Amino acid sequence: MSSTRRPKSQRTLLIPLLALVACGGDGAPQAGSSASSGTSARPASSLSASSASAPGSASQVPKPAEDDSAARAVLKAWLDAQNAGDFATYEGLYAAKFEGVKRSGARTTRLDRKGWLADRKRMFDKKMVVEADDVSVVRGAGVASVRFTQTWSSGAFKDQGPKELVLVPDSGKLKVAREELFQSNVATSSVAPPLDAQRHAFVIDAGGPRVVLETKTLHEWRAGALQIVKRDDPWIVRAEVDEPKLPDAIKAWRGKELRLFGAGGEACVATVSGFSFIGRARPHFGTVATWKGLDPGGQTPGKPATDAVIAEEVFDLSYGHEPGGRMLTADLKVKSGDCKGALWARDAALAVPAVAKGEPAPNNLRDKALEAFRKLPDYAPLDAAYAKEVPAPRAARWEEHDKAAPPRVWSYRFDKQRFVGVSASTQTGGCGGFWASLSAMYEVQGDEASPRLILIGTFMVPESMADVDGEGLPELIGPEIYARSTAASWGPSQLLMMPNYDCDC
Repeated sequence: MSSTRRPKSQRTLLIPLLALVACGGDGAPQAGSSASSGTSARPASSLSASSASAPGSASQVPKPAEDDSAARAVLKAWLDAQNAGDFATYEGLYAAKFEGVKRSGARTTRLDRKGWLADRKRMFDKKMVVEADDVSVVRGAGVASVRFTQTWSSGAFKDQGPKELVLVPDSGKLKVAREELFQSNVATSSVAPPLDAQRHAFVIDAGGPRVVLETKTLHEWRAGALQIVKRDDPWIVRAEVDEPKLPDAIKAWRGKELRLFGAGGEACVATVSGFSFIGRARPHFGTVATWKGLDPGGQTPGKPATDAVIAEEVFDLSYGHEPGGRMLTADLKVKSGDCKGALWARDAALAVPAVAKGEPAPNNLRDKALEAFRKLPDYAPLDAAYAKEVPAPRAARWEEHDKAAPPRVWSYRFDKQRFVGVSASTQTGGCGGFWASLSAMYEVQGDEASPRLILIGTFMVPESMADVDGEGLPELIGPEIYARSTAASWGPSQLLMMPNYDCDC
């Protein structure tokens, strides 16, 4: 896989709405995921006008595929089929081995090819419109990834989000092996803007804790050869940084003292001692086999790729899911504490915010929260699908199927406020079985004996809560994600998304 540089005047804001990645080789494409929203094709002219970049000031840009016309043709056919209500053509675009992830608002479902097409067929009963903007094609060994921002509408419903389709060769044609809508933003939702890095910066583990300073990176910042920091899931590579080429605002971080926080509060204090260019990705298993000198089926011995070649390919694959694949990070010199497990950091000169760690909810609050959770509009369809798809004997409810992983019900005390969250996820029968996930957060009002629950969001159950912005209301903090409040509710304000070319099938 190769990469090129775009003009500095352009910035790639690739929101992966549709990515085409294969889970298998010829005749054995991989599974993918997609959002539970309709799609309608735009005219060919609007697709050809879409580009992998949007106007801006900085970009992390790989070479576009030398000839991405075949992948773009699949995207156009995929859009046209949905907009025209042509299910037969739509069905023919999917590989035999496929996995899809469907998201609509709070609800997340994972499906194999049969389940995906059965679900989508119902959506063809109504007129839908699907549009793709900011289209980009990135190619690796045996796979092509098509990424874009999808807007889907049908009737009064409309949502938008980053999508990715992973394409693999299947019977002489490129077909969709994996599809996923990474985030479903319903048109009526309101999301607070992200905070500046001085107040909140993500911490990632890349050969040790590193603080993420910038996700819109320039190739010119990289200096020297790449080193493999982590192999397997995910692969992580690191390069030195040509510091004189960094913007002054980033160079000013050198020597700055930072306070790092884990779920339970302050974890350590550290000083920025330098900078690193980090790339992260989860490659397709066929790509990893090729690196090992095997065919995608793991059979034919060959010459393994050198670490230098592998590192460059991982770096190329890290491009696209902005933010979260390629990042400019701060190296740390620890002054006190243990930074392991830190989730976020801030300038140590700022006030230390109170942190409320999630704890298992007491029984009466747990029961009340589960009762409210089971009344969510998205809950009943999941329970009905579970009863239909999972043969008896089975649990009474879908979220109780996995006895080893019951629903997580956590409570939080922040100043005088109380909150409780419910998160449940179940998978049966491997990648082709039933899979569902749902979360909800509530504010707790009233006394301990008779609590009243007010729904504040259905997107995550955090590790902790902290008033990061100093406005009196807590932010919800999780690994590589946080949510801020608006006048109406809490919603994800920033998250890191790592490119995933593989499938679990």
